[in-house]
Amino acid sequence: MPEISDALSETALRKLTVPQLKAFCKERRITGYGKIPKDSIIAKLLQWQQNRAPSQSATDPVPTHSVPNDVTQGTTSFAIPPETAGSAMVKSNIVKSQLRPAGVDGQEASKKARFHELQKNTTLSRQNIINASHRPSDEGSSHQVAAVNNTPQTPLELPSTIYNPASASTGPPTSTPASALSNKRPSTKVATLQGDSNKKFKLNVPLPQPRAVVINYKAQRESTPKDRGKAPGSKPKKRFVPLVPMSGLPATVPLQITGHSKDKTPNVKLQPLAETYRYLDFETSNFNIPLNNISYPPSLSQRKRIPQLALILSDISYNDLKSCATVSRFFRYAAATRHLHRHFSGKRTEEILAQYPTDRTNFWPYLLYRQHEAANRRRVYEESFLGHALKGTCTIKQELWSSPRHERQATIAVRFLLTKMYYDISVGGEDESKVQQTKRGTVLNAERIVPDEVWKITFLSEKALQVFYVLEPTCEVIGHAEISGRIAPSHNLRADWSQYIAMKTANGGPECTNGLWSKINWTNHEEFDRGISKHWLSRIAKEGVIGHAKLEVARRYIFACVVCNSVSGTWQSATEMCQDFNGARKPRLTVAHKAHRVNLFLPAHHHVESVHFNLGRNEALHPALAVIQTPSREYYVLRDNGMQVGCEEDGIAPTWKQILGT
Repeated sequence: MPEISDALSETALRKLTVPQLKAFCKERRITGYGKIPKDSIIAKLLQWQQNRAPSQSATDPVPTHSVPNDVTQGTTSFAIPPETAGSAMVKSNIVKSQLRPAGVDGQEASKKARFHELQKNTTLSRQNIINASHRPSDEGSSHQVAAVNNTPQTPLELPSTIYNPASASTGPPTSTPASALSNKRPSTKVATLQGDSNKKFKLNVPLPQPRAVVINYKAQRESTPKDRGKAPGSKPKKRFVPLVPMSGLPATVPLQITGHSKDKTPNVKLQPLAETYRYLDFETSNFNIPLNNISYPPSLSQRKRIPQLALILSDISYNDLKSCATVSRFFRYAAATRHLHRHFSGKRTEEILAQYPTDRTNFWPYLLYRQHEAANRRRVYEESFLGHALKGTCTIKQELWSSPRHERQATIAVRFLLTKMYYDISVGGEDESKVQQTKRGTVLNAERIVPDEVWKITFLSEKALQVFYVLEPTCEVIGHAEISGRIAPSHNLRADWSQYIAMKTANGGPECTNGLWSKINWTNHEEFDRGISKHWLSRIAKEGVIGHAKLEVARRYIFACVVCNSVSGTWQSATEMCQDFNGARKPRLTVAHKAHRVNLFLPAHHHVESVHFNLGRNEALHPALAVIQTPSREYYVLRDNGMQVGCEEDGIAPTWKQILGT
């Protein structure tokens, strides 16, 4: 097929087929040939060839000499700075150029004579320019340059890496390092040559090649006034200047003085709040990994042996099963379900097993998830201050670490031990031996009674088996459950608590819609909501997870600071508790028995204004503690149950300092 550049005649085009003609049109980038007949395509090609012939002649290279030999008038001035003569910073401004047609043969002889004379003057003038650049000159001095060039020359092209028209007018000079470090920009001098003739001609003077000088303009701009006065040959002390945010620095202080100071670096290393806002409050996460069917199952006739093999293989460890599975397919049915029933039996396991067929599903991912969850929670507890303080005295049953019936079983068991240790330290006892007997024990079970409010704890001590009703926010005991068998002498649930729990568990009654949080009685309803500052609530609503964690600590503190009769002891109304707290209690009148309601009275000096997880900008707080700001003072409290361990005036109690290890 002919090339694109080949010109075809109409006869040659008619010998081609329509697809070949369309291919020619496509190669020549001709449009509009898709749905037209053959004659129209040939006409388009012929028209394209005719239009292409003059365009090729127009694109031929143009001679570089655009200035004719016969020039009547023309002036060329060169702006040459004295310090940079012979360098690339030359600014050529053509003032006026009127060209005359070059067709007169009578002036050829005179032109050649003038050219030889001007060539001598040009050599001397160029030397004068170079010599003048090394002499100081005044601002207003200038010399006229007049020259004639008889032969056409290509205009002088400067290297782009040395000369930049945009930077030549604004950037610093590039002649010497001394001029680069100078604070003043040198003035530009105009030097011209004056010839004998009045006529002026354009002259392209070949300037000497300058010496390339590399200057770091960024370092020059960032240098201090003290550095600008240094000698050109001196080297800076440091190659790089440290990055310092300029927002907080005074405008008069130089960069090198305001660098990072090692002496002012805080010694305390703050941990991110996202990692420390929880201490012994274990997070609950639902298992969202899909369980797949077992790969490479045996035949249908052999699947009846799966239950027996699963029971036998349930004693093989997980690491050994990896090797056994490569020997036989039966080991792929090693009983993950048997492990779940044996070690993780409970409501959580039953819910997962009900979602998948147990004989064809691979439950090993879920089993490993439960094992990792239990091991991680136990490790966190043993590494905490509570695990070190209760080591060898109080323990938690192994099954509770996996939270078999509810996700928060392990959290409530740990919180119960924390509150128990708090009261053992605060109250103590007269007989040390009896106190030690009550301190030792094991948490056997934690059962949820009222969602998010009341739990039942089974605790086995050296003396007896005890069952307590506790509040979830603080794990304070509100009463004992009635059980048969060994039990220490104790008081049962108070009437108001018993009635409240009965209403909640029966899913009926007017109090079912309202929780314990609605039972809080407080003063100053204008500024506080359930004892918490309304302004602070609006602020933490924008903090996300951290704000929610602070709100939980504030609620635990409020439940821990209600008057003691609110939780246990003799029942009192909110008014009676307020009068007792203010010292204006009146004799109680005997009234007819009526159904009591739960009253939780919060004194005014325990209203929460804010909660903080650190002491200041550069001072960290123990991850188990929080600071509660009240109208009267600040309190140091435990995050997990909200109970006080110190105040603003006295600091943290010495006993708790020793326990916390601070």
